[in-house]
Amino acid sequence: MNDLTLLDLFLNELWIGKGLSPNTVQSYRLDLTALCDWLGERKLSLLGLDSVDLQTFLGERVEQGYKATSTARLLSAIRKLFQYLYQEKYRTDDPSAV
Repeated sequence: MNDLTLLDLFLNELWIGKGLSPNTVQSYRLDLTALCDWLGERKLSLLGLDSVDLQTFLGERVEQGYKATSTARLLSAIRKLFQYLYQEKYRTDDPSAV
């Protein structure tokens, strides 16, 4: 299963299962698409990402000048995504659980 399919499943769960607003779900989509794009550029995937990769991604965002609040929101979205992937048995671990 590719990253964008996994992302869509997660976002549908947020919208339908958790009842989050479309605007909130769209914010998650924008943040998490940045992660998926970064992974694609490095030939990585959501299912193969490890905690070192995740730390590298976040570190690069900080170096690029993203505000602390934006990075915190992104990290929150990433944690929720990986909790979902773990709970739904797409992954056997959660690399965001630091």
